[in-house]
Amino acid sequence: GGWLDGMRAGGGTPLRKYREILPRRGPAALEQDLTASDSVEPENQPKSHEWAVGFNTGVNTVKGRLMKAKQEGAGEGLRRELDRPFDSTEGRQEP
Repeated sequence: GGWLDGMRAGGGTPLRKYREILPRRGPAALEQDLTASDSVEPENQPKSHEWAVGFNTGVNTVKGRLMKAKQEGAGEGLRRELDRPFDSTEGRQEP
Protein backbone atom coordinates (compact mmCIF):
# COMPACT_ATOMS: atom_id res chain seq x y z
CA GLY A 1 0.00 0.00 0.00
CA GLY A 2 1.88 3.01 -1.31
CA TRP A 3 1.13 6.65 -1.87
CA LEU A 4 -1.39 6.15 -4.68
CA ASP A 5 -3.40 3.59 -2.68
CA GLY A 6 -3.41 5.99 0.26
CA MET A 7 -4.52 8.88 -1.93
CA ARG A 8 -7.41 6.85 -3.34
CA ALA A 9 -8.48 5.85 0.17
CA GLY A 10 -8.11 9.46 1.29
CA GLY A 11 -10.33 10.62 -1.55
CA GLY A 12 -13.00 8.00 -1.05
CA THR A 13 -13.33 8.19 2.72
CA PRO A 14 -14.43 11.84 2.97
CA LEU A 15 -16.71 11.53 -0.07
CA ARG A 16 -18.60 8.68 1.61
CA LYS A 17 -18.74 10.64 4.87
CA TYR A 18 -19.89 13.90 3.28
CA ARG A 19 -22.44 12.12 1.08
CA GLU A 20 -24.10 11.01 4.34
CA ILE A 21 -23.77 14.37 6.14
CA LEU A 22 -25.32 16.59 3.45
CA PRO A 23 -28.79 15.00 3.27
CA ARG A 24 -28.98 14.32 7.02
CA ARG A 25 -27.59 17.52 8.49
CA GLY A 26 -27.49 19.97 5.59
CA PRO A 27 -24.91 22.23 3.92
CA ALA A 28 -24.04 24.16 7.10
CA ALA A 29 -22.96 20.97 8.92
CA LEU A 30 -20.96 19.87 5.89
CA GLU A 31 -19.22 23.24 5.68
CA GLN A 32 -18.37 23.08 9.39
CA ASP A 33 -16.89 19.61 8.97
CA LEU A 34 -14.87 20.73 5.94
CA THR A 35 -13.04 23.30 8.04
CA ALA A 36 -12.19 20.89 10.88
CA SER A 37 -8.61 19.68 10.51
CA ASP A 38 -9.24 16.26 12.05
CA SER A 39 -12.66 15.50 10.57
CA VAL A 40 -11.57 12.57 8.38
CA GLU A 41 -9.66 9.63 9.82
CA PRO A 42 -8.44 6.54 7.97
CA GLU A 43 -10.81 3.60 8.19
CA ASN A 44 -7.79 1.33 8.76
CA GLN A 45 -4.32 1.79 10.18
CA PRO A 46 -1.96 3.37 7.64
CA LYS A 47 -0.03 0.69 5.78
CA SER A 48 3.11 2.81 5.49
CA HIS A 49 4.33 6.38 5.83
CA GLU A 50 3.83 6.85 2.08
CA TRP A 51 0.25 5.56 2.37
CA ALA A 52 -0.48 8.02 5.20
CA VAL A 53 0.91 10.93 3.16
CA GLY A 54 -1.19 9.86 0.17
CA PHE A 55 -4.29 9.55 2.38
CA ASN A 56 -3.87 13.12 3.63
CA THR A 57 -3.36 14.31 0.04
CA GLY A 58 -6.61 12.64 -1.02
CA VAL A 59 -8.55 14.10 1.91
CA ASN A 60 -7.22 17.59 1.23
CA THR A 61 -8.00 17.28 -2.49
CA VAL A 62 -11.63 16.40 -1.74
CA LYS A 63 -11.95 19.16 0.85
CA GLY A 64 -10.50 21.67 -1.61
CA ARG A 65 -12.90 20.61 -4.37
CA LEU A 66 -15.85 20.88 -1.99
CA MET A 67 -14.81 24.29 -0.66
CA LYS A 68 -14.51 25.57 -4.23
CA ALA A 69 -17.91 24.08 -5.11
CA LYS A 70 -19.44 25.74 -2.04
CA GLN A 71 -18.11 29.13 -3.12
CA GLU A 72 -19.42 28.65 -6.64
CA GLY A 73 -22.88 27.28 -5.89
CA ALA A 74 -23.62 26.77 -2.18
CA GLY A 75 -25.71 23.65 -1.49
CA GLU A 76 -26.29 22.77 -5.13
CA GLY A 77 -22.58 23.08 -5.89
CA LEU A 78 -21.78 20.77 -2.99
CA ARG A 79 -24.29 18.18 -4.20
CA ARG A 80 -22.89 18.29 -7.71
CA GLU A 81 -19.32 17.84 -6.46
CA LEU A 82 -20.30 14.99 -4.15
CA ASP A 83 -21.83 13.19 -7.13
CA ARG A 84 -18.48 13.22 -8.92
CA PRO A 85 -16.10 10.29 -8.36
CA PHE A 86 -12.74 11.05 -6.72
CA ASP A 87 -10.91 9.39 -9.61
CA SER A 88 -11.56 7.02 -12.48
CA THR A 89 -11.20 3.93 -10.24
CA GLU A 90 -14.13 4.81 -7.96
CA GLY A 91 -16.95 2.34 -8.37
CA ARG A 92 -14.88 0.05 -10.59
CA GLN A 93 -14.93 -3.65 -9.78
CA GLU A 94 -11.62 -5.23 -8.83
CA PRO A 95 -10.58 -8.09 -11.16
